[in-house]
Amino acid sequence: MAQQLAARGIIAAAVEYRLSPEAVYPAAVNDLQEAIRWLRANAARYQLDTARMAALGCSAGAQLASLIGTMPQGLLPYPSAFPHISAQVQAVVNIDGIVSFVHPEADAEGVAAGKWLGGTRQTAAKQWREASALEYLNASTPPFLFVNSVVPRFHAGRDDFAAGLARYGTYYEIHTIPDTPHGFCGPLAPT
Repeated sequence: MAQQLAARGIIAAAVEYRLSPEAVYPAAVNDLQEAIRWLRANAARYQLDTARMAALGCSAGAQLASLIGTMPQGLLPYPSAFPHISAQVQAVVNIDGIVSFVHPEADAEGVAAGKWLGGTRQTAAKQWREASALEYLNASTPPFLFVNSVVPRFHAGRDDFAAGLARYGTYYEIHTIPDTPHGFCGPLAPT
């Protein structure tokens, strides 16, 4: 995907973040925020336009991209090498990722989310809510592009999120690709 974007003149940085077997929430969020700060700190070197940065992700990466795009700066403090540089983005591309772990449509979220968030929806309720982009939706939320499979589980909270964006007058698009499994955008296991 990064190569396709680059062929169209868009700079893409494929960022690695720690998964739950290595580190639980909020480590992945911190990793992504630090990557954005690093990109901003090195913008001149790589000729980056820091006024037009977007977070893009597929599946769990889309959930994280959505969280990065909505979460207030400083909510999850961590020792940053660039503490005075913003980790905000100006747009989000969510490819088949949920925007809420606590929305009624997210009832299918269980074991994997629990491993990442440090417990079940009941025992780690604070983390489940805190890791939900829908909880932070406000007038400052950047534009969103949703590209979805037909699997309803991965739309959890999306329509309420879109309705909120519409209330604030924030641009968004939703595209559902017909006859697609989850993982249509890459080597993910279909569900």
